[in-house]
Amino acid sequence: FTYPVMLFPLYQITETKIRCLRDQRFCWRSIIFRSALVIMTGVIGLQIPHFGLFLGIIGSLACSMLAFVLPALLHFRRKDRGDATRGGDVKDLSIIAFG
Repeated sequence: FTYPVMLFPLYQITETKIRCLRDQRFCWRSIIFRSALVIMTGVIGLQIPHFGLFLGIIGSLACSMLAFVLPALLHFRRKDRGDATRGGDVKDLSIIAFG
């Protein structure tokens, strides 16, 4: 039930780019487009063998990046570096390098 919610950013981007989906009077076009997109991605997922293993690898890499590497990178690259210390920079860089 959460899969269509995860696709919502994709819906927003593509619906603003496709002219016939922008018109609010014809909302049925948008509903058909969203339904077709969900069905199409489901069929693609069923056709690829061992797709669950692939998603597991992608998910584990992306989650570790989001949890460890990106916060350290954003902390290291922040604009206000007035209170930055050498030890803090070394810690940030080691987290970025070794994850």
